[in-house]
Amino acid sequence: MELNIYYYIAISAFYIVLMQNMLSTSLGFQSVEIVALFVIGGFIGYAMDSYMIGFLFASIMHFLFWSHGGD
Repeated sequence: MELNIYYYIAISAFYIVLMQNMLSTSLGFQSVEIVALFVIGGFIGYAMDSYMIGFLFASIMHFLFWSHGGD
Protein backbone atom coordinates (compact mmCIF):
# COMPACT_ATOMS: atom_id res chain seq x y z
CA MET A 1 0.00 0.00 0.00
CA GLU A 2 1.41 3.33 -1.03
CA LEU A 3 0.85 6.24 1.33
CA ASN A 4 -0.47 8.94 -0.99
CA ILE A 5 -1.91 12.36 -0.15
CA TYR A 6 -5.41 11.01 0.56
CA TYR A 7 -4.14 8.48 3.09
CA TYR A 8 -1.88 11.14 4.61
CA ILE A 9 -4.83 13.50 5.12
CA ALA A 10 -6.98 10.72 6.62
CA ILE A 11 -4.27 9.46 8.96
CA SER A 12 -3.34 13.00 10.01
CA ALA A 13 -6.96 13.95 10.73
CA PHE A 14 -7.42 10.76 12.76
CA TYR A 15 -4.20 11.42 14.67
CA ILE A 16 -5.13 15.04 15.45
CA VAL A 17 -8.61 14.11 16.68
CA LEU A 18 -7.30 11.17 18.70
CA MET A 19 -4.54 13.16 20.37
CA GLN A 20 -6.81 16.12 21.05
CA ASN A 21 -9.30 13.86 22.84
CA MET A 22 -6.73 11.77 24.71
CA LEU A 23 -4.13 14.31 25.78
CA SER A 24 -5.99 17.56 26.22
CA THR A 25 -7.85 18.43 29.37
CA SER A 26 -8.18 22.11 28.60
CA LEU A 27 -9.21 24.33 25.72
CA GLY A 28 -5.67 25.62 25.21
CA PHE A 29 -4.59 22.67 23.08
CA GLN A 30 -3.44 24.86 20.17
CA SER A 31 -5.24 23.08 17.35
CA VAL A 32 -4.20 25.62 14.72
CA GLU A 33 -0.53 25.02 15.41
CA ILE A 34 -0.97 21.25 15.21
CA VAL A 35 -2.80 21.48 11.89
CA ALA A 36 -0.03 23.77 10.63
CA LEU A 37 2.59 21.19 11.65
CA PHE A 38 0.78 18.52 9.66
CA VAL A 39 0.51 20.81 6.64
CA ILE A 40 4.27 21.38 6.87
CA GLY A 41 4.70 17.62 7.24
CA GLY A 42 2.67 17.15 4.07
CA PHE A 43 4.95 19.53 2.19
CA ILE A 44 8.00 17.71 3.51
CA GLY A 45 6.48 14.37 2.51
CA TYR A 46 5.75 15.70 -0.97
CA ALA A 47 9.25 17.10 -1.34
CA MET A 48 10.88 13.86 -0.18
CA ASP A 49 8.40 11.71 -2.13
CA SER A 50 7.44 9.90 1.08
CA TYR A 51 4.41 10.98 3.06
CA MET A 52 5.40 8.59 5.85
CA ILE A 53 8.47 10.73 6.56
CA GLY A 54 6.25 13.83 6.58
CA PHE A 55 3.86 12.17 9.02
CA LEU A 56 6.70 11.11 11.30
CA PHE A 57 8.10 14.65 11.22
CA ALA A 58 4.71 16.14 12.09
CA SER A 59 3.97 13.70 14.91
CA ILE A 60 7.42 14.14 16.47
CA MET A 61 7.16 17.92 16.23
CA HIS A 62 3.68 17.71 17.77
CA PHE A 63 5.09 16.06 20.88
CA LEU A 64 8.00 18.51 21.02
CA PHE A 65 5.77 21.60 20.82
CA TRP A 66 2.78 20.22 22.74
CA SER A 67 1.93 22.40 25.72
CA HIS A 68 0.13 20.64 28.51
CA GLY A 69 -2.48 23.36 28.78
CA GLY A 70 -3.79 23.56 32.30
CA ASP A 71 -2.32 20.21 33.38
